[in-house]
Amino acid sequence: EFEIKKADVTVTAENNSKIYGDTDPELKVTVTGEKLSKIEYTVARDKGDDVGHYDITVTLTGNTSNYNIKQTQGDFEIKKAKATVTAENNSKIYGDKDPDFVVKVEGERKDSPITYTVARTEGENVGKYPITVTVTSDTQNYDLTVTNAEFEIKKADVTVTAENNSK
Repeated sequence: EFEIKKADVTVTAENNSKIYGDTDPELKVTVTGEKLSKIEYTVARDKGDDVGHYDITVTLTGNTSNYNIKQTQGDFEIKKAKATVTAENNSKIYGDKDPDFVVKVEGERKDSPITYTVARTEGENVGKYPITVTVTSDTQNYDLTVTNAEFEIKKADVTVTAENNSK
């Protein structure tokens, strides 16, 4: 009697990653020990779009009867996106109304806007006052850098003219 034994095969989901907000890269599988018939499979990762780790699994769909199959799942990591929120320095002349504050946001992802408030330390005398940005949105998916600024109240020009007079 002649016996054909099952071949040992390893099916491994390769680890992969992306930056939060980017499109998923193609998931890959490594098959070692495959002989005459190709093993059929699908590969997918657990659902989720937030920063964290998700399982990558391979589902066998055909041509498996001639193999002893060892499967290994992979790890899919979503990494934080880098973002910055930067207040710009500003100023006014003593006695004038405060101008609008300018804040620049970079690296923000369309599905996860970065919201913030901006204010300066109170005071109306000539001098320098901090401008502070406070992020009000959930930023768990961002590696966020916030840069505050400075607001300066400058001296107003005053002209004092003595009038001619007589008696």
